[in-house]
Amino acid sequence: MNSRSIPRSLTALLLAATLLGAAGCVTGTSDNNATVADLLNRNLPDIDAVKALIDNGQLEAARNDLQQLRAKQPENLEVAFLLGEVSLRLHDPAAALGNYEAAAALPEKRSVALQGAGIALLQLGRADEAATKLQEATAADASLWRAFNALARIYDSRHDWTAAESAYRSAIAASPKQAILFNNLGMSYLLQHRFDESIAQFREAITLDPGLKVATTNMRMAYALQGRYVEALAGVPEKDLPDELNNVGYAAMLRGEYDAARAYLSRAIEMSPAYHRQASANLEQLDGLVSLAAAHAQ
Repeated sequence: MNSRSIPRSLTALLLAATLLGAAGCVTGTSDNNATVADLLNRNLPDIDAVKALIDNGQLEAARNDLQQLRAKQPENLEVAFLLGEVSLRLHDPAAALGNYEAAAALPEKRSVALQGAGIALLQLGRADEAATKLQEATAADASLWRAFNALARIYDSRHDWTAAESAYRSAIAASPKQAILFNNLGMSYLLQHRFDESIAQFREAITLDPGLKVATTNMRMAYALQGRYVEALAGVPEKDLPDELNNVGYAAMLRGEYDAARAYLSRAIEMSPAYHRQASANLEQLDGLVSLAAAHAQ
């Protein structure tokens, strides 16, 4: 059949139908594409809901949602930053580092992302790289107490006590209610044998957070390292006594007071409801030191 044999009216009708169909196909394709995109977006986690999960401490669920968002929206650097934060809190510094480094390209997140990257690098044992990131972060934003605290830890490891104290003081100025900062400054003083100053910092930490057990333990150790054993053990709850006796015994051993060390370590083992591995190991070390001292005395 050719076009001559088709009546004009039928040809016009077919043509109109063809155009209508074509128009329908175009419109339908566009609508279908939009619908698929909408469905994909609807299936993605909501960023505000993810933030609520983080605030509630549901970090694993938040990480799963953020990973979905990161895969579908690689250009969304806020997602990268949040994934860095969650990964760091979940003790996955390698994953945190990559996301923080991506998020640092976002101007409004750069300094805090550098802080996160520096902390992640420090946890990965890359202290020099960490210091560079942290110094850049604190230079840009003096309110980043976590960055100052991490820098101070690096300076402590280098025995750069002046720089460490300055960094801790900057951290405390930025966030004066953070008990852990006073504890960490106290530990820095303890490493320098500045015992009275360390005790003052531990006391401040305990005042801010009476439940901060590490500060109480560190304060007792500071007393013990001065030979103030009675003060070190004053007020220790019975359930904690074996561990604190062990700590005092170890401090006495470091001071060369071997008889006192043996008495405290032995008492720790006796009072422990189960085998006290650390006290036993310390007692073995003490026996070795006593034998070595006896050999040198001959």
